[in-house]
Amino acid sequence: MTEEKKPMHLEKRKRERIRRRRLRTLLIAVGIILVCLVLFIGIFYVPDNNVEITGNTRYSDKEIREMVFSGFQDRNTIYLCYIKKNVIPENAPFISSIEAEYTGHNSVRLVVNENAPIGYVQQDGTDYYFDASGIVLEAVKDANPTPDEEESVSSDSAVSSDSSVSSDSSVSSSSVSSSSTSTKDYASLGLTTTLVDLNDDGVPETDADGNWLVDTDGDGVVDQTTAGVGLIDINGDNIPDITQTDYDNAKAAKEQEEKAQAAAAAAAANKTAASATSVSAEGVTASSLSSSSQSISNAEYHAALTDVTRITGLTDEKLAVGQKVPAADDSVFSTIQALSRLTSKFDIKPDKIAVDQDLNFTLYYNDGDVRVLLGKDTLLEDKMTKAAAILPQLSGMKGDLHLESYTEDTVNIVFDKAS
Repeated sequence: MTEEKKPMHLEKRKRERIRRRRLRTLLIAVGIILVCLVLFIGIFYVPDNNVEITGNTRYSDKEIREMVFSGFQDRNTIYLCYIKKNVIPENAPFISSIEAEYTGHNSVRLVVNENAPIGYVQQDGTDYYFDASGIVLEAVKDANPTPDEEESVSSDSAVSSDSSVSSDSSVSSSSVSSSSTSTKDYASLGLTTTLVDLNDDGVPETDADGNWLVDTDGDGVVDQTTAGVGLIDINGDNIPDITQTDYDNAKAAKEQEEKAQAAAAAAAANKTAASATSVSAEGVTASSLSSSSQSISNAEYHAALTDVTRITGLTDEKLAVGQKVPAADDSVFSTIQALSRLTSKFDIKPDKIAVDQDLNFTLYYNDGDVRVLLGKDTLLEDKMTKAAAILPQLSGMKGDLHLESYTEDTVNIVFDKAS
């Protein structure tokens, strides 16, 4: 009897040892997992001071962090940068996406891709800024609303580029008139005469490279070199002093110097602000765009809107933030975006851009005295290149510059002076 119970007792003890061994193994595994989890969280956890944020002008760093770190798991660099990767925040019309980049085991870089306004529509004293998709991003009360001018381009003003016109209304696309160019900013550029007077009669005959000066329009005033470079009168005596190229180079150098100075000033201001004990007001969020917060109140996180051009003729329907601007054709927005890029490239920002129902575009300059008729969205960059070369000589004039019929074979650009 005793011998029969002994094997049962041994079997029971064996099973107990196995159970204990399994429990011990399980506890060890759980312990290892917990240790790894703690280490994982501790090593790859992202605190606020290890978050670098770039590209945000409309929202503060704090607001960007709140958009990205919506849950505890978002604080983990592995999850955020390699699993989630992109964040498309809700109720933030100024942001298309926020990209997370891995910069260290507990640090990340958040790259904010913002929706920049390409134009604005003015209604009842309020400016409605819209992006390249036509979505209204913001409504800002305008303290000085612009009165509506005549925006339609009459059909009888259109003149074919190959029409016969008098010499005072036809402008060579390669020339710049010395008698009609503004001189107001020449002194600030530090320009000096670069044309050469060979016979000491007070009138230059060549440029510094030996290219002779010629009169291309028969008005008795030389207006370009034989190399096709336009001339400029910098002292107002109707005698050309420098070439257009010299002016452009001096202007570009001046602008570069001003940008460098502005960047240095901004860096100094940011350093001062960072060391100050007081904290400036945070930038506004998209949800706070109400009638009480339409004005620009925070320069650091509120994009400058001074370079955005007014667009007329798009719609008469009432607009609202977050809604799309009604238009005859959605392609109008891509054209406006292209015009915004080109006018910025050539530094010829218009007073406004008008578009009609047939998608003909007109640019207004000199307080509306000069209209550049572009017509349809064809050869747009070529048209703007010609406009940029001709506009400087139209200072003080009134009329229409016709580019609506421009083709690659066009030689002369017609400017119809207003009576």
